Amino acid sequence: MPDMPAIRSRARYYSVRFLTATLIIYGGLYLCFSWFDLRFNPTVSQPIGIYQLVHNHDPLRYGELVLFEPADHRNAEIEIGRQRGFFASAMIKRVIALPGDTVLYDTDHRHLLVIRHDESTPEPIALSEVMTTDSHGLPMPAHHFPETVPVGYVWLGSNHVLAFDSRYFGSVPQTEITAHVTPFLQLGS
Repeated sequence: MPDMPAIRSRARYYSVRFLTATLIIYGGLYLCFSWFDLRFNPTVSQPIGIYQLVHNHDPLRYGELVLFEPADHRNAEIEIGRQRGFFASAMIKRVIALPGDTVLYDTDHRHLLVIRHDESTPEPIALSEVMTTDSHGLPMPAHHFPETVPVGYVWLGSNHVLAFDSRYFGSVPQTEITAHVTPFLQLGS
């Protein structure tokens, strides 16, 4: 007959060890992420991985990754995205257009182009197909183009056609860009 008190004692011993090890691992990860100002991106909008936040006041540049933290109730399109779980609080996005640039549809009204304020030739925006429904079949917010990015605003894009970005909510205030972002460890392409 098994010795039940000994089995319970052994189970309690290993449970405490497991819990202690789990707390140490999670605590260590939390400290590393806090100390090095790291953020994990689990979404397809940029390659899945760990990104480092750089808080500086350098001007935004085309193609740069940034952390966008939309203010509550900024616009109806952002709220639709929140309700559908496209993001919880912040999104890593790529700067596509700066103040004075114009974003418009191409001739077939499926993809977007950008005309930079200092040029006259439109450039295609990669992965800019405007989807009419999300992956669950719900209608996506409809943003109206052409749009000239106003002073103090920026237009953001993603690395995936199914991502939620300025194609659906338009230009965003630069005050809601809280950090420049650099890849630390990317787990996908």
